[in-house]
This record gives sequence, C-alpha cells and structure tokens, in this order.
Amino acid sequence: MNLLQKLPEQKLETVYAFVRFIQTDISSDTSESTSAFGMAAKYANPELISKENSYAMARKASCVDPQATSYEGGMSKNEIENLSGTAFIPMVKENCTAEDYWNLPESCRANLINGKLYRSLTPNTIHQTLVLELADAFDKYVNIHADSCEVMMGPFGVNPDAEGKNWVEPDISVICDPSKLDDRGCNGAPDLVIEIVSPSSRRMDYSTKNALYSESGVREYWIVDPAKERTTIYRYEEDAAPVFYLFSDDVPVSIFPELTINVADLLK
Repeated sequence: MNLLQKLPEQKLETVYAFVRFIQTDISSDTSESTSAFGMAAKYANPELISKENSYAMARKASCVDPQATSYEGGMSKNEIENLSGTAFIPMVKENCTAEDYWNLPESCRANLINGKLYRSLTPNTIHQTLVLELADAFDKYVNIHADSCEVMMGPFGVNPDAEGKNWVEPDISVICDPSKLDDRGCNGAPDLVIEIVSPSSRRMDYSTKNALYSESGVREYWIVDPAKERTTIYRYEEDAAPVFYLFSDDVPVSIFPELTINVADLLK
C-alpha cells in the first residue's frame, strides 16, 4: 500500500486538488503556491512531487518568465538540472520585488539583483568544504580578536544597499556592525563577503555581484575559484583593481590586518 492509499479521503482530495493545480497554467499568488506545495509534499506520494512539478510551481511566481530556457550564467535548463539534481527556476522578467524574493519556497535559494531574481543551485562537495573551512577560520579569529563581528554562512539574506531592492545570499558574510543584523538577515553592506565559484555562478560572482558589492559599500570581496585554484580579492577602499592569490599563498585579510589565510592548508 502506498502513501496515498493510507490517507483519509479529505486529505486525498487536497492532494489531488494540488496535482490538478500544479499541472495547469493558471496564475496564482506565490504564497498560495508555496502553501499548496508544502501541503502536497507532506501528504502526497513523493513521485508526484517531481522536477517537472517543482518547475511548474515556480512559474506561478509573478516575476518568473515561463518562456525562459537559459540561466543567468548562460547554461541551459537541462545542463543546470544535470549539475544540481534540482528543478530549474529560469531567468526572470524585470521588476521583481523583495516580496517576490521572500515568497519563494523555503527550499529555493535565490538572489534578487536590480529587479531580477536568479536561482542559486545546489552546491557541490568542494564548494561546501571551502565554505565550512573558511567560515571556521574567520570565526575563530573574530571570537578572539573582533568579538563585535559576526560570521554568517549562506543561506543568509543580505540587503547590501539597505533599501530593500536587492537581496543576495553570499556564501560567507562578515558583519562588524551589529545594528545591521535583524531576524531577516543583514540590512546594509557586510564588511567582507566571500563567494565560492561554481560552474553555474561564474558570471554572477565575477561580474554581477562584484558590481553590486562595490557600489553598496562592501569593504572586501573574495572570489574563491576551486577550478582555477585561485582567489581574486577586491579591496574596494584601497583600489578598484583586484589582487590574485593562488590557493597555496598566504592571503592577507585587509579588514583584519593580523589575519592571513592559506586556502590550500584549509583543504588538507
């Protein structure tokens, strides 16, 4: 007997109603879509909650373009799903808002930049290893030398311009002004941001987010690239030109002059 057969009739009706809903092209408020999806995920046969259904649900958001077939990084829908194993949420139309961002399903990581919403894909092993090791290195330092600072790992919402227009989820944020933190995340620019480059995020990390962080007042931006075994660092207060370090180099941290980090040592 499968899960559907065990459900009371009333709950079965809810499941079937959701399946009919997800298979149609009717427009719907994002919060209603999320609620229906959560209800079905709780009660339905897991086979009903497929990639295709997740994709269909995502299209209900008012800012998602159902005709889009490519990701911001130039990858196709199929390429992304093969990389991530998760449903693809496409590029979006203009004029998305913070409300659209906060109404996305909880399982969906995304960045809202200049009115466009971009899906963040499931990270791979090296990505997560670097996030954990770098965050730990910074956290150990601030606990002793800069206890007013907080080290946050994604998913963690950052509104870098403090105006509510842009919301991003850096891999690591170091925030040394406690007044910027609230229950939703960070309102204002972190002092330091680290992004770990993935195949699908290369353009986003090197270009789109670089411009956003520079304009919003981030002091230091690290782009850690496992494929190149290189870290690119922008110290916006000092110079607009980046500095490049191999993973084997000792990297000085500008906002913490006494701290250096060797990425290769973290991976040993």
